[in-house]
Amino acid sequence: MQISLVGAGYWGSKLVKQLETIDGVGDVEIIDIKDGKTLKDIKYDNVVLATPAWDHYEQTIALLQQGKNLYVEKPLALTTEECLDIKSKIKNEQTLMVGHIFLYNDRVKKIKELLPKLGQIQHIEMNRLNWGRFQTKISTLHSLAPHDVSIIHY
Repeated sequence: MQISLVGAGYWGSKLVKQLETIDGVGDVEIIDIKDGKTLKDIKYDNVVLATPAWDHYEQTIALLQQGKNLYVEKPLALTTEECLDIKSKIKNEQTLMVGHIFLYNDRVKKIKELLPKLGQIQHIEMNRLNWGRFQTKISTLHSLAPHDVSIIHY
């Protein structure tokens, strides 16, 4: 499989390293918008979008209109309305995934395995030990909450 990675910054550099370890992934094309490349320069039908969150909505719509399959680093968009609009643009043959890496964490899987033995859960509390990168253009809700909510939902 050939993949185009849009965004060569903090998350893009981490994702390209992971893509290179996956069996079946061949060529990984890196599209760095800062270097003057555009979404029209993308060669492959499978795209990983790792640009700043405030660009996700516009870029996701453009890539879906080009017929691309997408993995979008979280959050998908900054509002519910934008997410619903994106959902309405997905064609039957397209795939859209949003990154929630903690769902594949061994500790999260173990907790899910233990839940039936605990009985009815009445309360969940989460504490962050690492706040990650400080984002100035988006709220903590957009930056951190998608992980917490997806773990609780899982």
